[in-house]
Amino acid sequence: MSKNKVKLLNNPYGQVSYETFAAGKHTFADKSGLTESLESENMTPYPVLLRPRRFGKSTFVQMLKCLIT
Repeated sequence: MSKNKVKLLNNPYGQVSYETFAAGKHTFADKSGLTESLESENMTPYPVLLRPRRFGKSTFVQMLKCLIT
């Protein structure tokens, strides 16, 4: 048996608030690079986020809300 230990990430399962992620040291997928593509001229005015459940759609929208205000 191996003596190596696995370090678990601090994953706040079930939370969607970006402010909670930024304030606490939680692990999440930073998708702020997608904001440039949302601001391009050929983007539709109402983009649709088609991703499976539990894939970070609500957290991404909360992040956009924080960037706008």
